[in-house]
Amino acid sequence: QERPPTWAVAFDGWVDDVLLHEEHKSSHGSYEAAWHSRNRRLAAWMDESENVAPSATAAHHTPEHFMPLLVAAGSGGAAERLHHSWMYGSMSMASYMFGPFPLKDGEEPGR
Repeated sequence: QERPPTWAVAFDGWVDDVLLHEEHKSSHGSYEAAWHSRNRRLAAWMDESENVAPSATAAHHTPEHFMPLLVAAGSGGAAERLHHSWMYGSMSMASYMFGPFPLKDGEEPGR
């Protein structure tokens, strides 16, 4: 199978990093602060002035396909990736599940 384009891998990696690793950054000091940081980063995903998500406009020309992820992330706790594959060369089929609040210090998602 052919490797996806660099822009698709970069955007997919950014989403993965924000969803799976933001809660564990010790600089936040609390789960609530980490949750707010994750959601701020996701909400600004297409804001080119913030230079937030790499290749956001290449990955999603219009926001309606990305918005459901924002709703799910905003209403859930820690994320766990359930599936990851590529379709049609550049379409990530990553699927995430959001757990309950809060993720305790040192606790791993899905455990």
